[in-house]
Amino acid sequence: DVEGVERRRGWWTLKLNPSDLVNIPSAVKKELSRLKLRYHDRLQGVLVDFGAGRLLGNLARLKNDMPFLYVDVSFLATLFLPRVGARAVGTAYHVSPDHVGLLLHSFFNVSIRFEESLATWGYVHDSASDAFIRDESVLLPPGSSLPDMIAVGCELPFVITSMSNSAGLIALPAVLDETYTGPLSTGAPEA
Repeated sequence: DVEGVERRRGWWTLKLNPSDLVNIPSAVKKELSRLKLRYHDRLQGVLVDFGAGRLLGNLARLKNDMPFLYVDVSFLATLFLPRVGARAVGTAYHVSPDHVGLLLHSFFNVSIRFEESLATWGYVHDSASDAFIRDESVLLPPGSSLPDMIAVGCELPFVITSMSNSAGLIALPAVLDETYTGPLSTGAPEA
């Protein structure tokens, strides 16, 4: 089980070309594939993957003299469900003076801004190493796993603070999770 990922039944109304009637299962799969990796309000998440689609009924609808057939399908959806307040660990793929970009589940972009979180815990950007170095005089909560250095490849715990959706593409601003006490990878090669 991966936190924030869920499998459940979904349904959708698909628009098929009349020529798609030759191979309806293939047409359904093609149309469902167009929905992948986008946030959909109806599904309340990002469709990551889906199982075989199944027609709900044996009739199709025509709308407004359009040359398409509308069919309802059911499918087993694998969804990424980002939630404000969710805690997770991501891997840094980008470090700049004003933010750190993380990948969550190796795909979803999370951004931790300098002034909203990194500065709070004593991080200062070091342009020579293109990393954030923590001033150890700034005390962390007991047991906190926040690293002394944030560079590309290291893991960071975070809390999602908001989610925005633009044409199905999501942005996940976050802050460091100073209460996280689990293990983290530094991204440095093993000796």
